[in-house]
Order: sequence, then structure tokens, then C-alpha cells
Amino acid sequence: METAILLLTIICVLQFLILCRFYQQVQRLRCELKIQPDRQRAVIKGQIEEQLYPLSDDCEYRPSQMRFMGNPIDFIVFHEPEGMNGKGDDQVEIVFLEIKTGGSRLSRKQQRIKQAVLDGRVFWRTICR
Repeated sequence: METAILLLTIICVLQFLILCRFYQQVQRLRCELKIQPDRQRAVIKGQIEEQLYPLSDDCEYRPSQMRFMGNPIDFIVFHEPEGMNGKGDDQVEIVFLEIKTGGSRLSRKQQRIKQAVLDGRVFWRTICR
């Protein structure tokens, strides 16, 4: 009789531990599912802000100088000084512009592109066909 009670106690404890583990997994999944839509909203909001940046007051370039790429770099800017008419020694700046919102950081690919620009590994090529 004592053996049967001991066996039933062990079975009950094991079932309790299994249920606790299952409950923890369910709670973790609920938390992940709650966070996921928030993350998606943040990504979509960031993408919208990127595209509207040329129209914002803090944009230092004219929208006509900016070309939206979206991926992997948001904009390429062909910055020409005011009054440039193609004559003289005026320099054109070409700017790779990435807009980051919230706590986002450069992706690995964006970091490699940035390093290529900083290292001077940017070239002009003309293809004649």
C-alpha cells in the first residue's frame, strides 16, 4: 500500500512539473505574440518616416536632389551648392543617406557599405552599349 501511495505521489509531482513547464511556454508565447505586432508597427512607421524625410523641416537637402532607394541605403543625395549651373569649380557632393528611427542601428550590410565609402572604394563606371 505504501508503495502505491509513493508511486501515485511521484506521478502527481511529475504531472505538476510538466504542467508548470507547459504553462511557462504558453506564457512566453503569449508575450512574444504581444511584442511582435508592436515591432511590426515600429518597422512600418520607420519606413514611412524614411520616405517622408525629404519633406521634413530638418532635412538639409532639397527633395529634388534626393533619390530614394529604400534598401540597403535609404537615399542617395546629389548635393549641389546653391546657384550651381554646371560651370566653374563648384563641387558636387554625393551622399549615402540612411535614416534611422527609434533605437534602430545600421544593418551589417549597411555597415559594410559605409566602410567602403570611408575607405574610398567607390567608383564611377560608364557602360557604353
